[in-house]
Amino acid sequence: MSDKNLLEGSCPHCGNADAERLPSRGDYTEYRCPTCGNYRISGRQERRFEDGFDDSTKGRFTVDSSGGRWLVP
Repeated sequence: MSDKNLLEGSCPHCGNADAERLPSRGDYTEYRCPTCGNYRISGRQERRFEDGFDDSTKGRFTVDSSGGRWLVP
């Protein structure tokens, strides 16, 4: 996993420093990245990335039934 903390604002998937970490809504965080596009990470999964249980740089994107994109391991 990247040595950057997700809270620093860079994209946890690709590391792009121009990504924006938007304010949390409920139990997920939304990111806007010029490289990866807009996506969300659930609060539980974000903690797993931060704690090193999963590698956010190796994650993949999935789309839910409402069209939201999520980064998952």
